[in-house]
Amino acid sequence: MVSILGRSYDKKKESSLDNHLRGQPVVNVLVVDDDATTCLLLEKTLSDAGYQVFISSSGVEAFNLFLENPIDLVVSDIRMPEKNGFELCADIRATEKGRFLPFLMMTGSDDVDSVEGSFRSGATDFISKPIIYAVLVHRVRYMLRTHDTFMEWKKTESQLYRLGQVLDNSSSEILFIDGETLRFTELNNSGLRNLGFTKEEVTRLHLGDIVLANAEAGESIIDQLEALINGDSKEVRCAASMLRKDGTFYPVEGCAYASLNNHSGKIDIACVFEDVSHRKQTEAQIQHLAYYDSLTNLPSRELFVENFKKVLAISKRNGNQAALLFVDLDNFKYVNDTLGHNTGDVLLCEISAALNTCIRASDVVGLRAEYSLARFGGDEFAIFLSQVIDEASVILVAERILKAVSIPITVESQEFVITSSIGIVMFPEDGSDVDGLLSKADIAMYEAKNQGRGCYQFYAGNV
Repeated sequence: MVSILGRSYDKKKESSLDNHLRGQPVVNVLVVDDDATTCLLLEKTLSDAGYQVFISSSGVEAFNLFLENPIDLVVSDIRMPEKNGFELCADIRATEKGRFLPFLMMTGSDDVDSVEGSFRSGATDFISKPIIYAVLVHRVRYMLRTHDTFMEWKKTESQLYRLGQVLDNSSSEILFIDGETLRFTELNNSGLRNLGFTKEEVTRLHLGDIVLANAEAGESIIDQLEALINGDSKEVRCAASMLRKDGTFYPVEGCAYASLNNHSGKIDIACVFEDVSHRKQTEAQIQHLAYYDSLTNLPSRELFVENFKKVLAISKRNGNQAALLFVDLDNFKYVNDTLGHNTGDVLLCEISAALNTCIRASDVVGLRAEYSLARFGGDEFAIFLSQVIDEASVILVAERILKAVSIPITVESQEFVITSSIGIVMFPEDGSDVDGLLSKADIAMYEAKNQGRGCYQFYAGNV
């Protein structure tokens, strides 16, 4: 069914009219996914960001919507009935109005084949699932800005004076390169300003002198432009690091386009780059907020579960044991109730640091050690251990925790001694899935409290 979720057709027109009256162009985004929940979340996120959203549950229906409506950007899943995301993207690219349309493909986070298939089919960019919706909005805005810059350039390509004005006044960095020598022929004002070079200095530089590979690109800029240089493509997407004259770096993303120089008969290359330093910082902050506890800076429950699943998969494949320890501070509510949450927060940070000292490098194999400890909220913590030899090795860790937590802590001249109760489960003896093991560890922890607190208890089926 085609709809704009949560809005009637009249309200959709009303929203468009409101944008028009405010002098803002209506930007239409087509969302394609056969999962209704994903569609609902995407529609809500993009609508709140000011976009008009069209929803489709299949590739065939989405293509018809694209033909019948002025779509400005497509966000599509890969796996769909009748026509998948690759086929939809290829069909849209084959039309005149869809030739340069921004197309964002949704892929699995570890699915390299899907990423490569997305670009082969003509996608502009991809975003990994699970989607961080705040990052999605930044990505959409960036794609639309880059597309607008390129389309403006295309419109004025044959008019050199107007082209020069557009390039020099663009906020994007636009670099012109001789396709044969790979030397710069021109940079716009934004590029010169960010790099710190003069026009004369730039024309003496080679592409590889200032446009370098970054960690995300994984290949040199010359390798990324190979299809343009060889004449096999007219457009490629690029990610790189720019080297300023003062020796500092900054990340850029964008597209490069090839065209035939009518005077020289050679290929000219134009790179339209945008400095994405701020976006990268924002994405990193959002990622950190999503996966780390704001008080202790320990991994959150979500990150812990994600990494524990990987540990269990590795342990199952290699036939290893693993352990999960669920730690609850005894009578901690009394501290908050009598001394206030500020004192409680200081104690939680001190205890978190103490717990960190209990995790030795030998306890965790295959993942970074800091991912082995997480705060689950309140006064609850969880620890996983991989490649466990036997229960005795787990007991050593549990005893270290009991000792470390119970060391007296002084806060504002007051000394506190906190004890903890620990529930322990073993993989694969007590289960093979994260939720089940967490539930049993919680049961074992309460049994430790029943035994008098300040102790550990392994899970027993009859508890």
